[in-house]
Parts: sequence; structure tokens; C-alpha cells
Amino acid sequence: MSTMKSNEYVYYGPDDGGLYPQVGSVSSGETVTVIWREIANGYLWAHIEYNVTGTNQKKRGYVNASTVNITETVSNYTQSLQTRYIHTAGPTYLGPDDNNLYPEAGSVSYAEEVKWVCSIRENDFVYIEYDISGGKKKRAYIHGNSLGTSAPSLKPGRYLEGNIINSQGEKWHITGGWNNKGHVAIDVVRHNSSGTSVPDKEVYAIAAGTVVSKGTNSANGNYVIIKHTTAQNKTYYSLYFHLDSYYNKTSVAENEAIGIMGNTGSASRGTHLHLSITKNQPTGGCYGYYKVNDVNTPFNETGSGYFDYYNSANVFLNRFYNPTKYFELGESLINNAYN
Repeated sequence: MSTMKSNEYVYYGPDDGGLYPQVGSVSSGETVTVIWREIANGYLWAHIEYNVTGTNQKKRGYVNASTVNITETVSNYTQSLQTRYIHTAGPTYLGPDDNNLYPEAGSVSYAEEVKWVCSIRENDFVYIEYDISGGKKKRAYIHGNSLGTSAPSLKPGRYLEGNIINSQGEKWHITGGWNNKGHVAIDVVRHNSSGTSVPDKEVYAIAAGTVVSKGTNSANGNYVIIKHTTAQNKTYYSLYFHLDSYYNKTSVAENEAIGIMGNTGSASRGTHLHLSITKNQPTGGCYGYYKVNDVNTPFNETGSGYFDYYNSANVFLNRFYNPTKYFELGESLINNAYN
């Protein structure tokens, strides 16, 4: 085991000039493990692991190698950043483990471009560098199966903020998020390459399925409801509200056009698609918001990716899945939350 020569901040990457935020700090005389040394920006840095005070957890990060009494036999690496793409969105960790040994460092999004650091794989985890807000970067660990060498296809039906729809540069834009004042859905519009809203455009099925209901009601306007089945034989439904019009289809493929975005129904606020994903098929009424005493009410998802809706008599009505989580995790969200 190595020891620190002085009190030092620990950084997310080999730079203390502001490019990488601080992970934490270590004290003079503190025992650490040096994982490797890395040459970057003309300096030799030590990638260390240390204990988080008062917990059973550990963290990894960088300090200048000159500040450590290194006793381990460690390898030196010259910085090697290989381009990779995120195929499975999710959290990153401050070490090669997702079983609570290392805290979460942040998260990465589907199709995000990242860099694989040093071509190292440990416990099936790889070490990546990715951009964060403010022009800064982080380095953290993620399961190697989350990465691909090529960018995954951006699909019309994947209603994610900024997701490219077509070669004309149109992108999805979320105007109303999940749990925005009790919103059990997302509201989506289409923007052109200049960021201007594009009306009267098609919307798409999120997955292959059977159209089980379509029509018009006063709250949701023109609507389509599609039943889907996962590979584990779990059923769920996608709901498309406020359409200008819908196509006369009985079954659809993933990303197949099902209608035109609109502004129909008394609950609509301008041209957009209101998209919900539910466990059971709704049987009528406005299923756009969680209401308490007929008032739109925020709810607590607790990170599960879904919300169970009960009426005032505590009778279960339906389970609503977070659409953004669905697009990040795929049908594993449905399978894992099915009971």
C-alpha cells in the first residue's frame, strides 16, 4: 500500500487546472492504492483508490504522482483515448463495480460519444471519459457491454431530447417532462435544424405492436393506443394523444408512422404529442396527469422508472412508466418492474 505525502484534492482526470472536477480529497499519511500511473499534459499522475471516510465505500481518482509514496509495482500508461458510443444508457461509477462498493459518478446517455481510456477492462468494467456541463469532463467506470465501436442508429420513435429524426436535421424536443406538475407522460414537439418548431409532422410507434384502440375523446382529442409484448412475454401499452389525425392501422412495426401531431382535445396546449407508457390499457378519461382532488399533483418516482396511480379510494388504476427511462433502458424497464 502507498501513502500520501501531503493533503491533496483528488480529481476526475489527470489535470488540476479546471478541466476535471474534484472527486474528493486525501490526507497526508493516508493509505491509498495506486492503480496505475499515467503521463498526461507533461506530468505523471497516479490513478488511486482510497476509502471514503465513515462508509464502506471506495473512490478512484487522480493525484499528481509526486505527492504519493508509491510502494506498489504499477504500470505507466500514456494517455490513449479511443472513441466509443453508449449503447446502454445508465450511471457511471467511481470504480469497477455497481454493487455499492463505489459511488455513482454521474450518467451517460444513449448514443453519447465517449472515450475509452487506456484500453483497460476490470471486472467487466471499462474506464471512460465523457463531457459534462460547463465545458468540463469526467472519467469514470461503466460496464463494458454498454459501449459500442459505432454509433447506434437514431430512430424516429425514440422520443429523446435532441434525438435526430431524419436527414433534414429535425430533432425531438420535450416541452413537458415526466412529473412536471404530476405529468405521467412526456410532451414532445419536432424542431428543425434551426430550433424552430415544425408542426403537422408524423409521430411513430415506440415498438412493434397491435393497435387496440383509436378514436376521439374530449380530453385527449384524437388518440391511438398500442399494445406491446416484451421478449419475456410482459405486456404494456403506449398512448399517443392530441393527434391532428391518425392512420387506420391494426398493427405497427417499431418506428412506423401512426398519425400526425396535433392540438386536439380540451387538455392540449398547442401542437405536440403527449406520450404515455402504461402497464394496463386505460379504459377512458384523461390519463395525462396524476390528480388529487382533481388537482394536478407532483408524485415521487423514487428512481424506479414508474409510478403507480391510485384513486381517492386507494384503488389501483394503472402503472405509468417514465418514457425517458424506457428509451434509455428499453424493455428491461418493463420486465424488471412487472409484478
